[in-house]
Amino acid sequence: MVVALPPGYCVEYLDAEERERFRLFVFHGLLYSVTGRPFDTSDATSYWGNGDRRGIFAMDRYGNIYASSKHEVGRFHHSSFLAGEPVGGAGELEVINGRLIFLSDRSGHYMPEPEFLEQVVRRLTEDGIDFRGVEIRHWWEPRC
Repeated sequence: MVVALPPGYCVEYLDAEERERFRLFVFHGLLYSVTGRPFDTSDATSYWGNGDRRGIFAMDRYGNIYASSKHEVGRFHHSSFLAGEPVGGAGELEVINGRLIFLSDRSGHYMPEPEFLEQVVRRLTEDGIDFRGVEIRHWWEPRC
C-alpha cells in the first residue's frame, strides 16, 4: 500500500545526534531509553495501530535500536530514525514499563523480509531480552 502525503507534509529525518534521543538499551532484561527510564508505549500512537499501544522502531546495521511511541503519517516514520538509510530491521513494538510484549516487522517504508525481524530478535536476545511470552508477528509477504 502506498500512502500519498498531503501537500505541506515533510517526513523528519534525524541526524546522528538527534537519533541518540531515541536509542534503546537493555538492562536486566528490560528496555530503557537514554534517559535511564524504562521504555513504555502505553501512550503510543501508530498509523497501523487501532489503539493497540504500539510504537515504531528501526535497528541500524550495528544492532542499535531506536524507537518512538509516536508514529505520525507525513511527519515521523520508521525511516526518520536512520534518515531513510537501509536498516537491519524495522517494525512495531509494545513495551510496558520496559518489558517487551509485542514485536513485528510492520513498516510501510522498509517492508522488511522476515529475516530482518529475526535479526532484531537475535540482537535483543544477545542483549538479555527473554522472548518467552513475547508475541512476534511477521506482516509482509515475501516480494517477488
